[in-house]
Amino acid sequence: MAWPYFLDCDRFFAGEQEGCHDPLAPLRARHEVAFSNLSPDEPSTIIQFAYHSNAQMYSVLKRTAAKCSHISRTYSIGRSTEGKDLLAIEFTDNPGGHELLEPEIKLVGNMHGNEVLGRQLLLYLAQYLCSEYLLGNQRIQTLVNTTRIHILASMNPDGYELAAAEGHELNGWTVGRTNAQNLDLNRNFPDLTSILYRNRRIKRFRTDHIPIPDSYWFGKVASETYAVMKWIRSVPFVQSASLHGGELVPCPVIHLMNRCGASFIRSGGIINGALWYSFPGGMSDFNYLHTNCLEITVELGCDKFPSEEELYPEWLRNKEALLSFMESVHRGIKGVVMDEEGYGIKGASISVRGIRKDFRIMSAAQMAASEQGPLLELYGGRKEPKWLLLSRVLC
Repeated sequence: MAWPYFLDCDRFFAGEQEGCHDPLAPLRARHEVAFSNLSPDEPSTIIQFAYHSNAQMYSVLKRTAAKCSHISRTYSIGRSTEGKDLLAIEFTDNPGGHELLEPEIKLVGNMHGNEVLGRQLLLYLAQYLCSEYLLGNQRIQTLVNTTRIHILASMNPDGYELAAAEGHELNGWTVGRTNAQNLDLNRNFPDLTSILYRNRRIKRFRTDHIPIPDSYWFGKVASETYAVMKWIRSVPFVQSASLHGGELVPCPVIHLMNRCGASFIRSGGIINGALWYSFPGGMSDFNYLHTNCLEITVELGCDKFPSEEELYPEWLRNKEALLSFMESVHRGIKGVVMDEEGYGIKGASISVRGIRKDFRIMSAAQMAASEQGPLLELYGGRKEPKWLLLSRVLC
């Protein structure tokens, strides 16, 4: 039996005759030939569908931003517990700045270090957006020119290293899931949902921009959690997706289905997370209850760590869903809240009949300058409760 190719087998065997064999070597050789024949002056969309170490991930993101510097940039939102960069990449026609009535969307992968497919898909998506924009793809150019897209491929690089050390064949259900402090990042955010349920019957209790309780800071707050919280508070995100693995909820048609050892009632690809299972301290609830950003959880598949041979087929299966999700940020209502003289109204609140959640402007990050002075932006029109989990979005 050949030694598992994902281990450094040359430390144990002298050569192939003793069992050291990498079945992906021919594929990697073809990739190297393809890349060597590329002209740096000619745009192209060639993506290497292989797993990337943290160093390789940073390199891909920085090279992509350099290749499309007029529409992209990389920036750090903080560091992991072990000091690794939490590097994000942004795509827009004006990198580094918010534009009036241009919605901001974020995609987050690898929150659990051993759920690696989302991390890879977001790396491929960043390269795809850059290359297709340069090639003149009208759909991609329209998306980038009218949207500010933020991609954080890995929220938990420390956990990923542990999972990658075992590889896809040996990795279990939990190794690498948590960060270096053994904290589950999707249980580490402030529990604002409990506050909402305790106070929901109180007259005039606000269900938007619920403050972080002081007691939260007495517990263990992971470096990764704190960095993402600052990120969420500093950018007026309208919509977000967190990519996970371990379950698969295919799309539309209503019926009961058994998959991955669980039963789901599905309607249009939407799963009610509270009926599936509930937990405190989730990132999605924090987004919605603290900042009004609607975040969904996307479960990509049953296998948390698929083999490299599956990466390209998974990209083909998910590419259209990712693009459609980003385009959906333009649905609903958007506009500005002004007084008669064209100036923004501080603390403006908008209510929609039949929806027990107001839209309120709170932070300076949601203000944009115009010729008439500062304006307050409004994005709304979504009726979905935030605590729904979506999977295979917009299949």
